[in-house]
Amino acid sequence: MARVLRTELPDGFFHLTARSVHETMLFGDDDDRHAFLTLLLRAVVRWRLDLHVYCLLGTHYHALVDAPTERISPALQWAQSHYAREHNAASAARARSSPSASPPG
Repeated sequence: MARVLRTELPDGFFHLTARSVHETMLFGDDDDRHAFLTLLLRAVVRWRLDLHVYCLLGTHYHALVDAPTERISPALQWAQSHYAREHNAASAARARSSPSASPPG
């Protein structure tokens, strides 16, 4: 049986989760966790969600929100896409500045 679409559910409490691709680290250190949490909290305020609890793990996160169904997807899309762009840009910058990234010379 297929899962019910969130848009067909009544407003209320939702367990939200997202995982990284191929078990790569989504949050490598406290700076990564802080960056994501900052964006998540900005989304909570912007889309007027009630965040009750969250847990940031290495490869994924969980959050429990109380919200109208139509606000959840745009809030998460905004927070996750901003985090992905910032995280990928920072990772690329670290790789470029790493001595091991330089060709032997």
